[in-house]
Amino acid sequence: MIKLKVDDRTVEVREGATVLEAADLAGARVPRFCYHKCLSASGSCRLCAVEIEGTNEPVISCREPAREGMVVRTQSELARGARADALEFILRNHPLDCPVCDRSGECDLQDYYFSESLRPSRLKDPKVRKAKAQRIGPHVILDSERCVL
Repeated sequence: MIKLKVDDRTVEVREGATVLEAADLAGARVPRFCYHKCLSASGSCRLCAVEIEGTNEPVISCREPAREGMVVRTQSELARGARADALEFILRNHPLDCPVCDRSGECDLQDYYFSESLRPSRLKDPKVRKAKAQRIGPHVILDSERCVL
């Protein structure tokens, strides 16, 4: 077992666990889109950024292995700024059709925007429109405007 600190809470995780798993165990709220415990971590959404003591840039917690003695900050200015920047780019081409969206107000993106960012986009170019409802398998339909990847 590995001991590390997450937001001043000491947690113990199994060898091979990620910083995101340690944060979850510590009760820290770290947003994520592309992570699922049953899939390999791609880190493509960049939304699970945290600060790790000894580094001078944000770290993607879903791909970072937990190490003995590590000190992780999930709510530091560096971590929150990195998440706000990631949200700005995710929202860059996301359609603004919340009233008619099939998520009916149960939207993690909307929740994350209100909890992590609340800043207007600095980007001025028009949004890119992508294909809707593409069948990519017998049980999967891809909505490219909604997919983080």
